[in-house]
Amino acid sequence: MVEQKITSKNTSLVQIPRLITTLEEAPFENFNLLDYGAGRNSDAIKVFCQDLGYKYFAFDPFWGPEKIKKKKYDLVLCANVLCILTDDVLLSVCRKLLKFKCEIRITVHIGDSSGMGKISMLDCYQRNQRLCFYKGFIEEMTGRKVFTKNKVLYIEAKT
Repeated sequence: MVEQKITSKNTSLVQIPRLITTLEEAPFENFNLLDYGAGRNSDAIKVFCQDLGYKYFAFDPFWGPEKIKKKKYDLVLCANVLCILTDDVLLSVCRKLLKFKCEIRITVHIGDSSGMGKISMLDCYQRNQRLCFYKGFIEEMTGRKVFTKNKVLYIEAKT
């Protein structure tokens, strides 16, 4: 795997991301949800998701756990991760993320929308890409259908 020199780990907010707070109740029991790039506040997010009936699993390379548990997930969420990756790492991370066959929902921070990635603060990087960049990138890379609604990318489950 290609490693990014700039960790961007300090962009992890100590709050529950909008992608999580807009979840509705789990559609069935034992609904496995993976938070890919969960950040440092995964304990609070876990409680929030469990209250809605989800079995919550977190993965973050900097804040732990370091490995994704081998499970069948029903939904994968990825909040504000792709937008902090440099070009050399984006493809590698997308390949891992898009191996999941379930529905995937992604949010990104668009920064200044210039399309010019740059260091945004000490040890932090921001791609500054609009949502349409990620939509096109993922569709071209996977052939999976991607649509947007309320600033969220929805990637349909792979059949």
